[in-house]
Amino acid sequence: MKVSRTALMDPVFSSDETPGKAYDVLREWEKAGDPRIFKFIVSPEFGERVDHRRLTRDLFKAIEADLGVGLQWVAVTHHNTDHPHTHVALRGLTREGGELRFSRQYLSHHIRQHAQAAVTRQLGYRSELDRIRAAQREVGATRVTSLDRMLLKGAASQPAVEGWKPVGALPTHAPRTQLVQRLEALETMGYARKSLGTWYVSENLQGALSAMQRATDRQRALRAGQLAVSDSRLPLVVTPVAKLNGIEGRILGHGEEDSSGKRYMLLESIAGKVHYVYHFFELAKLREGGGLKPGSYVVFKVRRQNAGGRWKAVLDATELGDAERLLSDPRYLRRAARGAMPDTVYGGWLGRRAAALRQVQAQQELERSKPRQER
Repeated sequence: MKVSRTALMDPVFSSDETPGKAYDVLREWEKAGDPRIFKFIVSPEFGERVDHRRLTRDLFKAIEADLGVGLQWVAVTHHNTDHPHTHVALRGLTREGGELRFSRQYLSHHIRQHAQAAVTRQLGYRSELDRIRAAQREVGATRVTSLDRMLLKGAASQPAVEGWKPVGALPTHAPRTQLVQRLEALETMGYARKSLGTWYVSENLQGALSAMQRATDRQRALRAGQLAVSDSRLPLVVTPVAKLNGIEGRILGHGEEDSSGKRYMLLESIAGKVHYVYHFFELAKLREGGGLKPGSYVVFKVRRQNAGGRWKAVLDATELGDAERLLSDPRYLRRAARGAMPDTVYGGWLGRRAAALRQVQAQQELERSKPRQER
């Protein structure tokens, strides 16, 4: 389980019911010099039926009982995705002041077991119908599923032949039907094949499905953006914060990836690209302060700053106001007209901006062509 701390921007619940924003709590922990912050996503199978606050509290009470120490954590539950889930940030120091450490075994198994037990206490034991429904949800998914993990486990000890690994004998009981359906779905994607009665999966299945999930998240982000993209031909590019220097344009919106819990910003640049930018502390702080709203025109600059002997990129954002209104602002248009005009003709806001700039350039050319005495 993992969580992006930049997703924790909403009102939180916590180990001690501290009010406020998760961002502020995390900042305080970092300022205190904490060695680490553990991050989790608690995402139960039937999240729509679970009391997430109770689940999270029960989970961390069980961990406290195992370790014999008090824990400090903040959490937020998101219900605005297909799978309701809770992000948790756990402080790397105990309430007693000691450094918090987990074994690899505890992180990979025991926490999951405690979470499963907490869900069972709320919903009861998982019925056969629940198992079938859960597996059926996964048959056509473009992400790594529990069905895939079962297939990969069966193929793990098998040698790969030209990039394909046999999955071995399928179970004779549930979820056999769903496993076969999943293999058939993977076959249509190009990641499974059947030969002489034996199913094979690509040895790169997990990596390929993870990449598909990221691509799906980003395309969904474009469709779900608060503002429409100017033109469907605009390429979507993942842009690290350090590469934002000199990029300007309008904010299309903000969202959160289903697969990773990471928050992102969509920026349509005047160069004709949609930049997919993951949130980080400075960007998140601007959002929390009411900045970077959809429709706002922003100019980004990146400068390097010495922080304790280490150089880090610091982002400066200058907001010029509503992007649509700027198209009738003479000062903005005169400044922008000095730049290069795009070669491609776009629709939407970019098209309207290009038309406004061409009009300004035509007026400037007319002024330059007049005899000096007529000016």
